[in-house]
Amino acid sequence: MTLKLVIYLDHVRFGWLDALSAYDVTVVHRHTAVADGQLWNERETIHAVLVEAKFLASTIRNTFINHCHQMGTAVAMLTELNGTRPLELLRQGVDIVVPTSAGPAEVACAIWSAHHQSLARRELSRELELLRTATSERSLIERAKQIIAEQSNISEANAMRARRRAARDRRRMPEVAQTIIEAHEIMARNTRQLNIGESSDVP
Repeated sequence: MTLKLVIYLDHVRFGWLDALSAYDVTVVHRHTAVADGQLWNERETIHAVLVEAKFLASTIRNTFINHCHQMGTAVAMLTELNGTRPLELLRQGVDIVVPTSAGPAEVACAIWSAHHQSLARRELSRELELLRTATSERSLIERAKQIIAEQSNISEANAMRARRRAARDRRRMPEVAQTIIEAHEIMARNTRQLNIGESSDVP
């Protein structure tokens, strides 16, 4: 595998860029500044960006980093360590901080590390989203069980069995639960409106 890299830095100052290919890192786009919204074609797979800190204004830094992460692209930042606190950059979402004194081997190693960290972050986000979905669905199912039990005067265990019978049309259980809850809310709303109407008719 070869990593595709976009760079935002002084090409002349860092003459070792072409040497990155020896470490399976290929520079596919070169820029000398980061303008707001200046990124690459979103249909193109870019594994990492290497940007010099002074080229990334603080006003667009968060937007730039967030956009990279949304596209699954790692962010490596090249900086003069005597003027920048690496921890601050890491807290802002930068995956790895690289000193400007680093050579091609060190930079390539940092970029590969950032890439694998990015993959781990994406997997963690995916698992977190699955957990949130499961928690939400479980909440729907529990609420549907309560509604069935209340309306039918049966136990939750029997309500669960009844709901499973209702799901034989192969709809997912959370979808059936959502249907039960929505139907219950509609019935409750209609009942309230009916009660209001009856009370207004009383002389």
